[in-house]
Amino acid sequence: MNEHKIHLNYIDMLKGFGIFLVVLGHTHIGKDIAKFIFSFHMPLFFFISGFLFNKDIPFTIFLKTKFKRIIIPYLFFSLSSFLLYWIPEKIKNADNIITWKEFLIGTILGLSNPPFLSWNIVLWYLPALFCLLILAYTILKYPGKIGIIIIIILTLTGFWLSRFKLLNLPYSINSVLSVLLFSLLDL
Repeated sequence: MNEHKIHLNYIDMLKGFGIFLVVLGHTHIGKDIAKFIFSFHMPLFFFISGFLFNKDIPFTIFLKTKFKRIIIPYLFFSLSSFLLYWIPEKIKNADNIITWKEFLIGTILGLSNPPFLSWNIVLWYLPALFCLLILAYTILKYPGKIGIIIIIILTLTGFWLSRFKLLNLPYSINSVLSVLLFSLLDL
């Protein structure tokens, strides 16, 4: 049986646990519990993505597959959720309606700060995941210690950018860099 077709139940259980934590963290459970959950629930998803990562396929196939599985759904859900937001707001003649220009900029650049992607803020994860996978694929082509040094430098840079909130980079690059090490722990 093809190793890429094997279904791993424990991965589904980890994903389910992560989804539960995301939902729980966004409820009114208390600031300390939410802070604890937010400290690791997204790295868990990136770790799972790294666990399922296959660096042994040609880059063009890797890129095409990830684009179809991540970016196409991202574009679909961004447009459909924007329309679900925009049409009622337009009917009401709302004053502060997000424009189509803001929709396009937010979607194309994967920006998750208002007004960008505010019609469906959770979509930030998909372009970030896509960028993470492309970055990881590229870094893993560097042999041994060079790759490890690059991973450590980029992860520390991501922590620094995220900690001091200096920039809101497209595709949540600051978050991507922060979790790079988590996604490659099991390789």
